[in-house]
Amino acid sequence: MKIEYAVIGANKADRYTLKNNKLGGLCPQSLAEICAEDFSKHDGWGAYWPIDIVVFVDGKLIGLFTVAQEFNPIFTASMLDLSQT
Repeated sequence: MKIEYAVIGANKADRYTLKNNKLGGLCPQSLAEICAEDFSKHDGWGAYWPIDIVVFVDGKLIGLFTVAQEFNPIFTASMLDLSQT
């Protein structure tokens, strides 16, 4: 099974191929989320979300999806010694 996706508005002629093609049986929305995660790890790190993704399985159009990226920042604080400043 070959899973590909294209991001609307980014590299219009390019399709990206998922390296893990053993994702059969997933619902179309889950495939779109996995494709969005793959895009984020590669060319999409600076993208403005949500993005529109077209998903293909074995060359057949599965659907067009809007995918939002959730962002949950984690903050860590360390106390500084003010006597050393």
